[in-house]
Amino acid sequence: MSTRRFIKIGNSVINTNAIRRVWFDEKAFEIELNPAGTTGFLMMGSGSFHADSDHIKVIKEKHPDSYKEMEKWIQDITLGNQN
Repeated sequence: MSTRRFIKIGNSVINTNAIRRVWFDEKAFEIELNPAGTTGFLMMGSGSFHADSDHIKVIKEKHPDSYKEMEKWIQDITLGNQN
């Protein structure tokens, strides 16, 4: 497991604990963050809840530095899980 707690993406710093899922290919990373909260209602035992997750898309051509940071982070995780 990676020991990095934060990743710099553009002008933001992301806490790696807030990352829920990452999709990637040779051109882009798409990062889904954990929902910050939920909305909904509950009435007499039934109802509905919904949570919105933020997404960040890092495109290799548009964001080369951020793309390299994500590559390093993924490599750290991959290599750390081989032990």
